[in-house]
Amino acid sequence: MKQMPTREQVEAAYGEIQKNLRENTTDLTQQELAEKAGTSIDYISRLECANRCPNLFYFIRISLALDVDPVLAISMVMRRLGL
Repeated sequence: MKQMPTREQVEAAYGEIQKNLRENTTDLTQQELAEKAGTSIDYISRLECANRCPNLFYFIRISLALDVDPVLAISMVMRRLGL
């Protein structure tokens, strides 16, 4: 049986993926991503610094703002976690 990831591990994995997609795929700034997703730059920054996990609503909105299917985004997080 695989070990359950900790909250900190999930936050770190998600933050790395979001930042990578934002900088290398869409070339958006944190401000631009926040505007597209309908949230604050502070929230985007906290996610990328692994200080927070997005709720489902913002996970979907941020994924779409990054032009990534939310299912693919979850898959990326799972792979990063080795699951």
